[in-house]
Amino acid sequence: MKKQLTILGIVILLLIVGFSGCFENQRESFKELSVEQIKTNFVNAVKNVNSYKCISNNSIIKSVYNGSKINTTETQGFSNYSVDISNNMLKDEGEYTTVGTSEKYQIKIYLLDDLQYTGTGAEGNLSWEKKNYSNSHPFAEENWMLFSPLEFVTEEMKAKNVTWERLGDEILDGTPYYVLQNISTTNNSNATHSGYDFSEWQQRYWIDKTNYSLHKYMRTQILDDTGYYFIGKEGDRRYLINEIEVTFYDYNIPVTIELPQEALQKI
Repeated sequence: MKKQLTILGIVILLLIVGFSGCFENQRESFKELSVEQIKTNFVNAVKNVNSYKCISNNSIIKSVYNGSKINTTETQGFSNYSVDISNNMLKDEGEYTTVGTSEKYQIKIYLLDDLQYTGTGAEGNLSWEKKNYSNSHPFAEENWMLFSPLEFVTEEMKAKNVTWERLGDEILDGTPYYVLQNISTTNNSNATHSGYDFSEWQQRYWIDKTNYSLHKYMRTQILDDTGYYFIGKEGDRRYLINEIEVTFYDYNIPVTIELPQEALQKI
C-alpha cells in the first residue's frame, strides 16, 4: 500500500511540475511587450504573408449646411477582397446603398500585375474601364498599396509621425489579441489648399498575440470641410463621418482571381 501511495505521489508531483511548465511557457509567450515591439512584430509578420482575404464594412454620413438647413445622406456598403501578394493580383467586389433608397451601386476592381480593371454601376449593368500602368510607372506601386487593405494599414502603422497606445487586450472567439490605437487631429488655417479645416482620425488594430497577424482594423474619420476639394457654393460647409471595419482571414491560403466575362466583353 505504501508503495502504491509513493507511486501516486510521484505521478501527482510530475503532473504539477508539468502543468507549471505549461503555464510558465504560456506566460512567456504572452509576456508584456511595448507598443514598439508589437508594431515591429506585426510589420515583420506581414512580410511572410503571400495571400489573404478580408471583408470591409463601410459607413459614410455626409451633412452639408448651406446657411439655412442641413442635408444629410448616409451610405452603407461592403467590399470582399481576395489578394494574391506574391503574384500582384487582387479582387475587390463591393456593393453600396444610400440609406432610405432601394438603389444599389456596385464597384468591382481587379488588379492584375500592372493592369487595373474597374467596373461601376448598377448590378448586371456595369461600365468597365482598363488602365495600364507599367512597372516603371511611379503610380504602379502606389496603386497596389491603396487597394490592398493589409499593406495599406501596415503603412499606416509604420508612419513616423503617429503616436500609438496599447489598450486593454481582448479575447475574441477564444483568441487573445493586442489592441493598439492612435487618435490624431489636424487643424488647417489654409483650407483652400489643404481641402479641409479640421480632421480627426481614430484607428484601432487587433493583432493576434500568438503570431502577430492582423485580425481586425477599425477607422473612424471626422472631417469638417470647406476647402478646395469640396465643390459647393460659397458659405457652404460639409461634415463627413467615415467609419470602416475590416476583418482579415485565410492568411496564406491560395486564392483564385480571374477577370469576369462581363469585363472582357465590354472592354
